[in-house]
Amino acid sequence: MPDHNEPRLSEHLSNLRARGDGFRAPAPDYLDALADRALSAGKRQAPVRMIRQRWWAAAAAIALLLVGTVFWLRPLPEAAMAAGPSVDYNSEALLAELEAEDINAYISDQLEDFETELYATVSANE
Repeated sequence: MPDHNEPRLSEHLSNLRARGDGFRAPAPDYLDALADRALSAGKRQAPVRMIRQRWWAAAAAIALLLVGTVFWLRPLPEAAMAAGPSVDYNSEALLAELEAEDINAYISDQLEDFETELYATVSANE
């Protein structure tokens, strides 16, 4: 006679219940076999993967191209000197090209940047 306090289960659910909760204990020698398998796996040599020679050749070619490009695009010191201006610019030559009125106008415009004591002590002829 069925128990009226327990709800009625479908056939599929009652079959699942009859099988148990789904957890099973391992065989008694499982842990020993697991230890043996782990030790034997540790003694095996790990596989070594080698990069193919073709890949090494491609990497070397790319590196060679990069180094060659850097040297090719870099200007040579002799060429850079020859291409540059040959005029020797020094401060005396540049100041000789300026007129006294231009210098005085610049100093008047920029007077707050100069120290007034030094400006007052310098004579007009210097």
